[in-house]
Amino acid sequence: MPRKIILTILSLSVVSAIGITGYYLYLKNAESQLLSPTHPYTSLMSSNQAFLSGERSLKADDPQNALSEFEKALPFAENKAEEAQIKNRIAAAQAVSGDYASAILTSKAIAADSGYGSITRAYSVQYLGQIYYASPSTERANITKEIFKDAPYNKLASSTNASVSYRNLFEYASSLYPLALSELRSSYWYADAIYALKKKASLSASDKETIKKYLQIISQKVARADVDIARVQKSQGESAIVLPGAVLRKVLVNDRLIQASEAYANMMSPERTYEDALSYVRANSMTDTEAILQYSYAVYLAQRYAGDKSAEIAKLLGDFYASTRFMNTSRMTLFKAGKTSNVAAGQNIRLLAGIDTKFKAFLQASGWIL
Repeated sequence: MPRKIILTILSLSVVSAIGITGYYLYLKNAESQLLSPTHPYTSLMSSNQAFLSGERSLKADDPQNALSEFEKALPFAENKAEEAQIKNRIAAAQAVSGDYASAILTSKAIAADSGYGSITRAYSVQYLGQIYYASPSTERANITKEIFKDAPYNKLASSTNASVSYRNLFEYASSLYPLALSELRSSYWYADAIYALKKKASLSASDKETIKKYLQIISQKVARADVDIARVQKSQGESAIVLPGAVLRKVLVNDRLIQASEAYANMMSPERTYEDALSYVRANSMTDTEAILQYSYAVYLAQRYAGDKSAEIAKLLGDFYASTRFMNTSRMTLFKAGKTSNVAAGQNIRLLAGIDTKFKAFLQASGWIL
């Protein structure tokens, strides 16, 4: 996996991964993010020269120097929040350099320290699952072994099904604090299980009871995720990191249930989920997050409806090629690069180019071979 993709999942004490879509989130423009003046990242970037140097080294694809700089920064942490922040960046540098075992060990240490607070600890547990899903398939068996080899994680492991192990891991993170991404990742497991049951030729009474139970679980988890989304929306910095991933996960949960012809109480359509999120980021001038969500929405419509939603897809993509609104966004950086090594991202871009001819021409002018 390219280092820049791994970097997108290793951000601060508020980690949000959207690995399957290849999103470029926080780190590309870390120094320009709108964070609270009291946010530990903000204070470290302004007062801790070694931390600043480490961040620059990470963005320059030099994780070894970044690790050295972060270790120099650690003794100068002014409080537990800054200490946790630096340790998270140490874990990031370790993971980017391919030392997953050390990254896991560092994150576990943060999660085990009650002095860091429930939210920070929950993010560190959540990160363990995220690194698994963002890692190359050849590394996943070793990562799983490393995560679940000791307490309390060994009690979460399934000997036969890795997806169950990671569902349990995200639920453990939620037990520390109900983070939106953890709640929605575990929700998807239940939605997918319902989908599998509904593919059976006939449902037993036990199957029907399981579906009813799982829908209740999903409903509760989505409700908690919505509460956390409302929490992070009070901070543009955290919201910019968390919101795209949370929206995507909620869309995936709801769409999977639609495919299964099932629904939980008050379930929103995926389209409504995207529209609500876009309304929020537009009202708060979160342009980079808006670009990510708008593109993701176009991908969803293309995958779900193919050419039947071509007008809606063209409207969403038009802001990339027919205006300058998204000129300085991370999504535009990807388009202007003319290529991507992320297979899923490349497939999505080509899918959209096959629907919107103007988008295709825009990409070709930037060097894409379509």
